[in-house]
Amino acid sequence: MLIHFNDYQGKALQTCNPNLSKKDMLINGILGLNGELSETITNYFARAELDDPNFKEDITNEFGDVYWYIALISFALDIPANGLLDNFNIEEYEDAVYRYIEKKENLNDIFKTKDC
Repeated sequence: MLIHFNDYQGKALQTCNPNLSKKDMLINGILGLNGELSETITNYFARAELDDPNFKEDITNEFGDVYWYIALISFALDIPANGLLDNFNIEEYEDAVYRYIEKKENLNDIFKTKDC
C-alpha cells in the first residue's frame, strides 16, 4: 500500500501518548530516532555481507520505526509533513535509501529520478 508521509504522520500520531507535551514528544522523538537509526545501521552492517533473503524486508521494517519518530518530531516542531517528503511516498523513499546503501548509487542520481 502506498502512503504519503502526511497521511502516515496522521496515522502515526494516533499511536502517540496524547498526554505528552510537544516538548516531551520532541525529547521522545529524538531519543527514539537515535536508537532506531543505530539499530538500522547495526542491522545493516551485521547482515550486509550475508546472503540473507529477509535483509531488505528487515531494513524496511526498521525504517518504519524511523518514520514514526520523524512523524513525531516534525509534529512537535510544527513542521508540515507535506514539506518533508513532498514528492515521495514512503515506499519510494525506502527504495531510494536501499539503492544508496545496498547498490551504492549516488544520492543525486537517485533523487533526480523524481521531480523534487
